[in-house]
Amino acid sequence: MNVELTADQEAFVEKAVASGRFASASAVLTEAVALLAERLDKHERLKRDIEIGLESGDGGELDENAIADIKARGRARLAAKLAAE
Repeated sequence: MNVELTADQEAFVEKAVASGRFASASAVLTEAVALLAERLDKHERLKRDIEIGLESGDGGELDENAIADIKARGRARLAAKLAAE
């Protein structure tokens, strides 16, 4: 497979190799492809989750007391997490 890079992309790859973090240009591109695959997978999972949510039907109305309760529980969980750190 041949890959054509712009001058900026090629300079970026060369800099990554020169930094010592990568052994070769091939290693840089392998990492880039792995990151792209991970990003696309996350995007597909998000799309699927949105579809599931939309297909689940109307969630109904939340009253102000329910919203306040959800916020209070969330704040309590966050405070407990921060206190544990």
